[in-house]
Amino acid sequence: MIGQHYMSPTSVFIVLVMAFALDWSSLGPDGWRDKIAMLLYTAGVREGFNGGVVDAWCVDQLSKVVDVAKSGGNTYLSGAVSSKVVGGFVGVLILYAVLCILPPWKSIAKRIGPAANLNFPRGKPYRINWPIVAVSVAIGLMADLCGGVVGSAANGGLNALCAVVGAGPGWLFG
Repeated sequence: MIGQHYMSPTSVFIVLVMAFALDWSSLGPDGWRDKIAMLLYTAGVREGFNGGVVDAWCVDQLSKVVDVAKSGGNTYLSGAVSSKVVGGFVGVLILYAVLCILPPWKSIAKRIGPAANLNFPRGKPYRINWPIVAVSVAIGLMADLCGGVVGSAANGGLNALCAVVGAGPGWLFG
């Protein structure tokens, strides 16, 4: 992903401004506004900051936290690869975000339980919903650390999201 970008630097800036403006405004129903803002934040952060200094710093800090947990004396856990553990945490965060974005389905709720009805915390009008920003930044920066089926699906989905969102600023603003 680092070698290929779906947005110009100007488009990244416009997408992030649009996300903040949408999140701050009180346009439309809260649920839809939060979901669209989350997708815009994630695409903008992935295109603008993934693979950069901020990304490396975040991964380094989280790896240090994992290293502290590994140094607890258990020799078996000390063999874990810190970046893979961080990738696992990001994978769980991706699953949470996907469940929050999906509409509540009563038929699925019978099979998977209350997780089918998850939503992001509601923000107040004319205020930024910081939990959504935090989830978006974490996914945008570190989704490439997640492996397996979740990582492959997430990275493919994020690339498609960036391609779709990347066309918007040029179409809207020229």
